[in-house]
Amino acid sequence: MSRRDIDVVVFGATSLTDRHVAAYLGQRASELGGLCWAAAARDGAKAKRVLAAEGVEPPETILAEVGDPSSLRAMASRAIVLLNLVGPYMLYGESVIEACVDAGCHYVDLTGEIPFVRRMNAAFDARARAAGVKIVQVCVVAALAPDLGIALAAEAAARVGEHLVEVDVESRIVEQPMPPRPSDVLSGGSLQSIVAVAGDPEIDCIVDPACLVPDPATAQAVRVRSPIRVRPRHRGGAVIAPMSPAAFINPAVIHRAAALRAEEDGKPFTPFAYREGLAIRGSTASLPIRYLVAGALSGIQGLIGMLARARRPDVGRSVSSFLAQALPGFWL
Repeated sequence: MSRRDIDVVVFGATSLTDRHVAAYLGQRASELGGLCWAAAARDGAKAKRVLAAEGVEPPETILAEVGDPSSLRAMASRAIVLLNLVGPYMLYGESVIEACVDAGCHYVDLTGEIPFVRRMNAAFDARARAAGVKIVQVCVVAALAPDLGIALAAEAAARVGEHLVEVDVESRIVEQPMPPRPSDVLSGGSLQSIVAVAGDPEIDCIVDPACLVPDPATAQAVRVRSPIRVRPRHRGGAVIAPMSPAAFINPAVIHRAAALRAEEDGKPFTPFAYREGLAIRGSTASLPIRYLVAGALSGIQGLIGMLARARRPDVGRSVSSFLAQALPGFWL
């Protein structure tokens, strides 16, 4: 990679997540070897104003817009890594990825839109490999922690000549802000992604745990070994509900990452059973209520799964349109 004057660009620096990322970089830049970072947005004045309200002053603000390919290429050509925080990604992400691949800039995003990820793999994997560019998608908290944990577990197993057979991941809410808000359960960005995925013609891929695994034989083995399930269960005193914001994101990512690690190590990929969920803990007396909550979450995600398996794009578009109109603006 040729010499770049910026280490990290945060593209889309006005939303809640973007502000947190910018604030983190602003606080840690000096600790990270004098990291040089910049904010990027289509409205530079708004970006500066929003970040200033958070006590953040980026060293530089770059003007870039998803509908202006030349501005995206100019931005990507200056950076080593670009963090794309502008979603929904299936509406706004492809042009940013293309600019990064063309400019030789590594790319990271927060999407959970699996149909979009599959299309980007098909469109850019070969080009990115040839350009030496890393495309890292679904780099969100709910996916990143289990992905890294599984990688460490696989390495530990390999050191003693073993491989993973079954993985069970539980997440839990450690501290709940009071009073609770709708966005504490599901953020506006996640809801926008759900609305976009509901109307996507390839929505059926979200119920396929192997939809991101390129080898057909390996993909079939993953489907047999590790189907996606959303029904609640009980374990160790906790009621396990489907993962939030959706049970149809991590499995495909986990299995693709494991397959890519095996490929990099020059070893055959042995599919493992993967199971995850949100652990709802409490007293014995609260067990019925916890099962009621888990059952409600399972029912919602079961309906999403039924919509995906129906393979009716017209129905999906209708649902997407209804959600976009029905959900309150403050949430979206």
